[in-house]
Amino acid sequence: MDNVLIADGDAQLLETLKNGLNRLRQFNVHVAGDMDSAVAALSAHRIAVLVTSLTSEAFDSLSLLSYMSRNHPITPCIVMTGRGKPWFKSRLGQQSFLYYQEKPFQIGTLASSVIVGLNLCDLGTNIEGMTLVSLLPLMAMLGGTCRLTVSTDDKQAGEMYFKDGVLFDARCNGQDGEPAARRMAVWNRIAFEISGFPDNTPRRIETDLMEIADASWKKEDAITKKETRVMHQVAGDDVLVLEDVVTGNEDDAAEEEAQEAITLWEEISVPPDPDTTDSVTREVAQRMMHRLAMDIRRVKGYQAAAVFTVNGDLLATDRNVENLDLSRLAAEMPRFCNDAQAAADRMQLDAADAFTLHTRSSILLLQKFVSETGTPLCALIVCSPQGNWYYFKVRLENLVRVAVPAN
Repeated sequence: MDNVLIADGDAQLLETLKNGLNRLRQFNVHVAGDMDSAVAALSAHRIAVLVTSLTSEAFDSLSLLSYMSRNHPITPCIVMTGRGKPWFKSRLGQQSFLYYQEKPFQIGTLASSVIVGLNLCDLGTNIEGMTLVSLLPLMAMLGGTCRLTVSTDDKQAGEMYFKDGVLFDARCNGQDGEPAARRMAVWNRIAFEISGFPDNTPRRIETDLMEIADASWKKEDAITKKETRVMHQVAGDDVLVLEDVVTGNEDDAAEEEAQEAITLWEEISVPPDPDTTDSVTREVAQRMMHRLAMDIRRVKGYQAAAVFTVNGDLLATDRNVENLDLSRLAAEMPRFCNDAQAAADRMQLDAADAFTLHTRSSILLLQKFVSETGTPLCALIVCSPQGNWYYFKVRLENLVRVAVPAN
């Protein structure tokens, strides 16, 4: 099971969040009340997502995020803030890697944000790490005076100078002022350190920090317009019409994804519990199904998915079409596995852990695995013949690898 760390100086808040998230039983929740405890937890556990807060005077969240950028650069971070939330006008790198969770919020909202972070890890998109543009609103919120030293994996380096949260100057690659700041703003997979503000630092930047970040504190100000070409059929002739289409920003997409995550968890069909399966294994199956469905539900050709025991007992299901009898498929698929293994044995081949069945109406992808509880299970995806079955196969294999960590 994935590990999530919540770091905050408010002991009561930590207890509330831990108890609330633990009731979902989707991940292990660890808490830390100070920097030393947070570093110890990061060393003791493989933390998948970090949650921290800006509103606690007893906890230096910026120092913790700096530590994360240098020592755990691919761990998504969620910042809880009661000081507003930035809305980005364009997608630069991974603004969802450093995600702002505005207070007050429901436990389910935070849980869904954590799930979005876990999905970044499952899909491998967390590899791009934190972007500087997503960090800039944080500097404005904190209103601190400091020097921000930034470096990237591709050997870029620069500095930004803040006084009371206002960007005074920036320097990188022989440039200074606003050109340097805008050049640095698009960097991703950054590592950063905080140090003192040098005396007599001149102010070379008059542009507002949020403008450099291409962001706004108001959601409506972050909505942009773009020209979209739309084909209209008029009297049999194709007429090309230019329309202005209002489009939301990537933060809208992140919120929608977070809401979809928690809604999907509630919608996933879980059949009656088989007497032969323990509750922990059922939770593992439901968690896997949630991640799988979040990943592939919108992919062209997806029809259904299921997790079941090697005896054919369904544990969790999801479907886009209603005419599939998943109970029957779950009952029959293990027989295919046994027949495939028998054939492999006759040919003196290795264990048959997966197979793909192409029919005229559907393509069935089956993957056998041993869950973290030690229980043998099967995961199944059904797609149409026109769907990208190989993509579904890769997603299924990746999910199984995440579900069964290496010893």
